[in-house]
Amino acid sequence: RKKVEAVKKDVGAKQVIIKEYSDESDQTQQVFALLEEIAKKGKSNKTKLTIFIMARYNFQLPRSQSKFKAFSSTLDIICTTVHASKGLEADYVLLLNVSNEKFGFPSLIEDDPLVRLVLPKAEDFPYAEERRLFYVALTRAKRGAFLFSRRQAMSPFISEILNHGN
Repeated sequence: RKKVEAVKKDVGAKQVIIKEYSDESDQTQQVFALLEEIAKKGKSNKTKLTIFIMARYNFQLPRSQSKFKAFSSTLDIICTTVHASKGLEADYVLLLNVSNEKFGFPSLIEDDPLVRLVLPKAEDFPYAEERRLFYVALTRAKRGAFLFSRRQAMSPFISEILNHGN
């Protein structure tokens, strides 16, 4: 067991927010709307907020990061993979493609049979390694994490979060 405590203890404020999208274009629009909302918070508090836009794989990150220059006065936006974010922190994390798809989170790509021969025995817990990586993504956020999940293919991790209170 590990006791996790938030840096900012905003009583009543949601720390993990799930955003559903229908397609890639919808996800992009929602990311920009969210960045505008966070930028307004930064302006009102007169602080520059850090944002990690993260994905499981490099190719899922926004291709043109020059679009983020409009936010440069209030936001420091960094696009990175979850693996590359280990040990780093940001005020907010926007985790893309948390969906039950081949390149989603958890990834549905099977390890090569040859690679499995040299790896230690897999754990019985479903998606154990992917779950640890998901935990890394969530714990990079100091203030809040936004998880973007495709409406038609919701990740089992999202389902677990939604059902946690039951």
